[in-house]
Amino acid sequence: MGILRSDRVSGLGGANAINGSVHFPNDGATGTGDYLRVDRKDNSDFNLGTNDFTMEFWFNSENVGSMLFPFAFAAPTVSSSSDAGFYVRFNGGGVNFNCFEGNNTIGACTTGSVNIETWYHVAYVRSGSTFTVYLDGTSAATASSAEAVNYDAGWNFNIGSAYTNVYHYNGFLSNLRIVNGTALYTSNFTVPNRLEAVENTVLLCCQSPGNVLQEASGKSIHLVRTSTNSGSAHASRFVPDKGEDYGTTFEDNTRFDTLSYMVPPGGTTAESNR
Repeated sequence: MGILRSDRVSGLGGANAINGSVHFPNDGATGTGDYLRVDRKDNSDFNLGTNDFTMEFWFNSENVGSMLFPFAFAAPTVSSSSDAGFYVRFNGGGVNFNCFEGNNTIGACTTGSVNIETWYHVAYVRSGSTFTVYLDGTSAATASSAEAVNYDAGWNFNIGSAYTNVYHYNGFLSNLRIVNGTALYTSNFTVPNRLEAVENTVLLCCQSPGNVLQEASGKSIHLVRTSTNSGSAHASRFVPDKGEDYGTTFEDNTRFDTLSYMVPPGGTTAESNR
């Protein structure tokens, strides 16, 4: 079982195209994995209602065929759709976004096929009654609904996991931003190099090269360790194209060991020494 780590990443069209990422070294649907959770005191920010919104992030997944969740806002135990507000998941090789109204699914959009160990930018946008998912700045699917999204102040916003202790995400996430009140993209767009906390930003995380718990809008994020972990956690190694080790390893929620690094002009990410 690995541990969460924060890294600089490159290879997205220029040096340091993304400032930082978090690696989730989980093993999918078996219930073993570390993930992050936003403190519930800030849950009102995730009350989307009928607002325009934008959800976006970069990902580099090590598994795209299984049902794994980069994030979810839902009850700790989901028995019906009314127990969930929204989530994103990998399903059948694509990235699938869903919102829920009562027991109904609304705004369901899927990107189409994506590849493992490849960086992509994905954005899910509501503008009025139109929901759109963009992959690398190009519209991939749309849906229509005028209904309000479910909300409950007692739900959890999990990053790297579903609503319960299953379906843990396996791979890298970077610059996860949620804007509640603004549709930032209403047509195809050029993907930015990195994301900032613009007006109405209610979450911006997974972007620090040295702190997996960093969040730009002032929220508290906690590490969650599952009770089914076996053995001691160990560091994963970030390997860009030149083979050096970069970034910061997160160890036991107590300290950070910072390594010297430079950012090469291009490269890929891979995990070794798991």
